[in-house]
Amino acid sequence: MARLHRRSQTKRDIPRPRKPALPAARNAPIVTWESEICAIARDAGAWSVETGGDIFGIWSEHPIIYLATRTGPAARRDAAHFRLDVVYLRQLSNDLAASWGLRYFGDWHSHHRLSLIEPSPGDRERIRRVAARNQFPCMAELIITFVGVEPRIQVHPWTYERDMLAPEATTISVLPGVSPVREALVARKAFAEQELDAWTEHPLSALIYPGVEKDDSPGPPLELRNQMAERLVEHAQAALAAEAEATIERHPAAFGAVLVVPTSPDVSLAFAIAGAWPCEILEVDRIDRVRRTADVVQTVGRPTLLVASDITTLYRSIVESMNPDSSGAQHVDTGTA
Repeated sequence: MARLHRRSQTKRDIPRPRKPALPAARNAPIVTWESEICAIARDAGAWSVETGGDIFGIWSEHPIIYLATRTGPAARRDAAHFRLDVVYLRQLSNDLAASWGLRYFGDWHSHHRLSLIEPSPGDRERIRRVAARNQFPCMAELIITFVGVEPRIQVHPWTYERDMLAPEATTISVLPGVSPVREALVARKAFAEQELDAWTEHPLSALIYPGVEKDDSPGPPLELRNQMAERLVEHAQAALAAEAEATIERHPAAFGAVLVVPTSPDVSLAFAIAGAWPCEILEVDRIDRVRRTADVVQTVGRPTLLVASDITTLYRSIVESMNPDSSGAQHVDTGTA
């Protein structure tokens, strides 16, 4: 048993997001989306030997898993042992921490033939060492098992705290639909090796989940999705700054935010952006600081910030179509319906 998941022998520090995670109450239920549970089930079911991957999220009042990933191409698998691709994990952790503020929570892994629904002694020691090395106050682990001749997948969630001698069994609250982080990554065609859009191939109804409860209430999913909206605005601001080679002004507004992009010393474009996910571009105005005028630029459709390059494409098309000497409304066809 001690040989299971001997990743800690080679694992180095895992990158951390800018804000440290806060300890949750003991036995705090894990919150995630249907997409993440189904992605885990799909990958676990594709192997006849042990496999696994990693979970990333934000740990506040409850641990919230925003992304569950498969391991990298150099992982090692056999009937009673799994060792992940540490180099791949390190790079993935860097990217998710920098772009989305997510931290490494721990892992998910399958016990195909062990009939063990809890972390092994080796699993527990590895998690404790990783938490101590990276100063993570809390960690999580999902154990996957199989039941029946045509095996159905079970998910067994566990949480750790630094002062705990053993993991505690907990539950998972599954929100409907797709995680906002996965949704954005799919739209951006990021991490192609992860096949992030393939989670729909394994329906939630095909799982047996004694520790999983489906949550269909409308409030929490919207609130948690909107927590990631700030990241979309940050990505758009950075993309515009690179495109315009200028400093982008950002102003808060009741509806969300306004990003102001200079096109010349006297003229700027102001993008009004909704604060709710997926951050629609509500309006674009051409601002002439000399004349003290603001004219609406008519656009087709309501592009969003799911793909940061979409706003730079819109900016570029407006700049190319603008006549600096004209006033009144402009019309730009963004090509979106």
